[in-house]
Amino acid sequence: MFEVGAFLFPNAGGIPKDRVIRSAEYRFTVHKEYLIFCLVDEEEKQVNVMAIFHAKKDYMHVMKKYI
Repeated sequence: MFEVGAFLFPNAGGIPKDRVIRSAEYRFTVHKEYLIFCLVDEEEKQVNVMAIFHAKKDYMHVMKKYI
């Protein structure tokens, strides 16, 4: 298990630069060599981790398949 500080304040996570991923309302944070993508559910007051990628992986190509 690891702690990701940005998820203590989910709206502090980064907003992806890619417009398709951004339009799906994903946020992300970096933990060591990994990018962690999440969706914030304000109504339920929870953060859902949707994907974790190694920083060297072509994550945009993979993410766009599922959006």
